[in-house]
Amino acid sequence: MQEKKKKLIENFFIIVVILLTIILLGKVIFAYNITKTHDGYIHILKIAGVSDIISKGQLPPIINPNFCNGYAINLFYNPLTTYIAVFFSNIFNNYIIGTKALMYLMLVLSAIFMFYFAKEVTKKKEIAFVSSIFYISVPYFLSNIYVRGAIGECAALTFLPLLFLGIYNLFDGDRKKHFFIAIGAIGLLLSHNITTLYSAIFCFIYMIINIKKLKEKDVIIKLITNIFFIILITLFFIFPLGLHKIIGDYVVFDHELLRTYGERVAEETIDVKQLFFVIDKEEPVLVFNIFQFLLFIPFAYIQKFVDKKYRKFYIAFGILSILLTICILFSFLWLKAPNLLCMIQFPWRLLGFVRIFYELCICNKSCNYY
Repeated sequence: MQEKKKKLIENFFIIVVILLTIILLGKVIFAYNITKTHDGYIHILKIAGVSDIISKGQLPPIINPNFCNGYAINLFYNPLTTYIAVFFSNIFNNYIIGTKALMYLMLVLSAIFMFYFAKEVTKKKEIAFVSSIFYISVPYFLSNIYVRGAIGECAALTFLPLLFLGIYNLFDGDRKKHFFIAIGAIGLLLSHNITTLYSAIFCFIYMIINIKKLKEKDVIIKLITNIFFIILITLFFIFPLGLHKIIGDYVVFDHELLRTYGERVAEETIDVKQLFFVIDKEEPVLVFNIFQFLLFIPFAYIQKFVDKKYRKFYIAFGILSILLTICILFSFLWLKAPNLLCMIQFPWRLLGFVRIFYELCICNKSCNYY
């Protein structure tokens, strides 16, 4: 009875602190001027455009004849965020409030998904609680909301914990929960193409690490099942997108016009100082959460003490964190990169992945000493 009471108090404390963090950050979301962010106006115009298409009875809402003599709003840009924002906008009868409600929802879901992910991996609610708070309060994540107004990227990073949870479960966890692969991947595909591409690469790397388990029939069947549902549910978006890429000639597929080629991306690498100091408040805030960074520093020494069942996971994501940070800082790496990878445009976007990989390493490190 005493043990149950103790657990109840711990759960209550965790829930209250997470809720207070969400409320505090959410209050700022509803207070700031989204139209002054980098992409704020663009997203609000898209949401208004989709709402206009729906009002004319066009389903699915793809092309708006009133925008630029026929603008394909949801053909090239992932539609999930616009659909949800239109829903909220209709409730509040205001596009700006509807957009902010969407961003607040992403903040809440990010906290929940990260908490669940860390809890599944570490089996410790306390560590999951800390990871959840870190995840939604790291400067780059908040910068995407308050400085960039990068709605698609925020939504994609919300689904990342679910995707990696699914991959982890398939190879190292509870295989009955492999379906998180499909849920996370569908959310990514319908939110942000660039994040989806890089997520696929990192998942492939994790599969290679676990290549011996790919020989197991159960793993293969579950993997194929997830891929089938991912394609089936997102086909309404990826099929017309692929079709227009094959038969059309659009600016969005032109590396020169979009400047998504090695030399251009190399110009966008950052100085190491930007990882520790805010250079310009009008630009994305790229600094590390210093406390997290300090926790990560003894990575090489600590890894030998990590429990064997976590070590492979810890080392894989620790190395990825370091390699991605190097890619963010060194321009010469992008000069030889294929155009497909240069879709990223800004190497510092990789900080979204560094963020979650750092979290995973710190979680595993904490498990060893808790």
